[in-house]
Amino acid sequence: LANPAELLDSGAWRGLAQEFRERFHFIVVDTTPIGAVADYDLIQVVCDGTVMVLRPDHTDRQACMKAIQSVPKEKLLGAVLNRTDDWFLWRLRNYYGD
Repeated sequence: LANPAELLDSGAWRGLAQEFRERFHFIVVDTTPIGAVADYDLIQVVCDGTVMVLRPDHTDRQACMKAIQSVPKEKLLGAVLNRTDDWFLWRLRNYYGD
């Protein structure tokens, strides 16, 4: 096949996904960013859920919101923040905020 989208739109891909489903409890598929190319749409069709990976200083907020809206609600499992700086919830604080 000439391009990945053709492969992902084939019966061979759907058959492979079904075989994985029968052999394994969990399968994680790392895809291209949502909306960047057709690959994600073709992959998510055979997947049970989507976990978005976001990078706070890199991910465009509007693109992120558009991506969230494009994922079927029943498939959106959550998000992972990648490459974050120390976050206030990770720091131990006393009552006075020191």
